[in-house]
Amino acid sequence: MDIRSLVLLLSLAATPTMAATTLYEQGVSAFRQGDYRQALELFLQQRESGDRRASLQYNIAVCYFSLGRYREAKEQFRQLQSDPKWLDLATYNLALTEEKLGNRATAERWLTSVAEEAADTRLRQLAQLKLNNLEPAPARSVAAADAERYLLLSAAAGYDSNPYGLNDKLLSSDNQDSYTDLLADAGQNLNAGQQNPLFLEVTAFARTYQQLSDLDWRSISAGADYENQTSTRWQPGIGAFTSYSTFGGDPYTATASLRLSLRHIRDDQQYLIRYEPGITYGLDGNDNLDGVQNRLRLSWQMNRHPQFWRLEYRYDSQSQDQQTTDAAVSGLSRQQSQLRTDMLRHLSEHWAWRLNGRLSRTVYDDESTVTDLDGTVKTQQRITLTASVLGGIRYRPQDNWEINAGATLSHAWDTFDIYDHDRLEYSVSLTYLMM
Repeated sequence: MDIRSLVLLLSLAATPTMAATTLYEQGVSAFRQGDYRQALELFLQQRESGDRRASLQYNIAVCYFSLGRYREAKEQFRQLQSDPKWLDLATYNLALTEEKLGNRATAERWLTSVAEEAADTRLRQLAQLKLNNLEPAPARSVAAADAERYLLLSAAAGYDSNPYGLNDKLLSSDNQDSYTDLLADAGQNLNAGQQNPLFLEVTAFARTYQQLSDLDWRSISAGADYENQTSTRWQPGIGAFTSYSTFGGDPYTATASLRLSLRHIRDDQQYLIRYEPGITYGLDGNDNLDGVQNRLRLSWQMNRHPQFWRLEYRYDSQSQDQQTTDAAVSGLSRQQSQLRTDMLRHLSEHWAWRLNGRLSRTVYDDESTVTDLDGTVKTQQRITLTASVLGGIRYRPQDNWEINAGATLSHAWDTFDIYDHDRLEYSVSLTYLMM
């Protein structure tokens, strides 16, 4: 007996009064005919009408499972575990879902729990049978290995109280301006379903200011990533990327870089080490931008409903072959350390709020001579500390669509007071993701 048989035998028997509901009947009929997408839509409509019965949630979870949307199924089954009447059945199906996600250890733990503790004899037997046939499977990223392709499109509009504070290489000012952002990101898995995916990716981005067109930014990048996922511990990856950018409408830089990574996925947690060495070339007379870059990223994240957490450390060094006194580009030669934390918490099926924090320290290579605000002439190595916090809300009316609104407040403290600045930015974006 599989999960699709259980949904009909158990949820219908448990809720005889619900059978009178037209949407529910239509959903059951669609499910029996194998039209899981239609069944899911009908069950979701039933829930939107205010029906919060556990049996309906169970059917929704099974539809997600049948459609291969295992992470969404997992969320629904985990919520059902809080109901004593549904604990055993939800735990059994959660084990099946974890197995599909490649989390064998977690699946085995849930199955053992059901086999030893479930009140229903038939369910205990099913769990034991599944345990006996549970084959070893290496942990892997389902999103990377199973998705054949994706397309992400995003458009945003916002306000920036200090556009010149976008990068600490630029002087702060009293200017303020509104802007629009456009983002397109597409990827193609060349061997979908395999444990060692080769992924191609292309990303294009454009920021346009309404008045300060000299700060307009355009970039396009492309590359390939290969990840070996046959190991149950650390999964190594290698990639190569190149990018081209314009600044103020003029050609600015071209870069080429490697990407070396180690990833470890354990249940609902992920650990990542990534190192990216590269070379930057200045374009259209910007030879002073030529140099070497090194980037290191250490990341931990946990996706445990209803919360998502991520903690990161980033180190970024950028050297310039030639030094310049031009304030617009002199700050590119630096070392920057940054701590980042991100949290997202689901409030309901459609709503979530997020909170992000950033703390960075930037050290510039050479000493600078600057006349400070009090008229004092200082010659020191320039160091900048920047702290920022972002708060926002997310609304996801459908699986493919997302609306985000948020505000970011930041402050920079510099060795030279003239570079101290505050910055306030808020924006609203619309994103479409097609898998």
